[in-house]
Amino acid sequence: MDRFKLEIFKKESEKDFTFYKTLSMEESSSFLNELSVQFHVQCENFNILQNIGEPREDMNAASDEFQVERLFTKTNHLDEIAVVWDSENRIDVFSYDDFCKYFSYIWYPVVDDILVTDMKYDFIFFIRHDGIIFDIYR
Repeated sequence: MDRFKLEIFKKESEKDFTFYKTLSMEESSSFLNELSVQFHVQCENFNILQNIGEPREDMNAASDEFQVERLFTKTNHLDEIAVVWDSENRIDVFSYDDFCKYFSYIWYPVVDDILVTDMKYDFIFFIRHDGIIFDIYR
């Protein structure tokens, strides 16, 4: 996660944001390679994903009414969520509960384009900086 997000969280909650782990560059590369194989697309290229993705008409992450849990209504039980950041394809891993609880500290409108997936490569959601969400299908 970006340092400014961690600082905002600490300022607002008076505690450190320790609810994630960052994969090493080697782990991130391996994860992205496998995700790309599973979905038959270059997952590190967000422009390609946007072009092949199906926009979600029923929700927008930038909306005040957005509930991130609704993204996962058609998925199986989730333990961990991986977030692939547009910048340098860094990957942070969160527990499902922490991802949902702290989503407003994780994704920032205007600033972030992210891929959201699980550790089993079952789905990909691309959340664009303007809040538009794309489902990426196999």
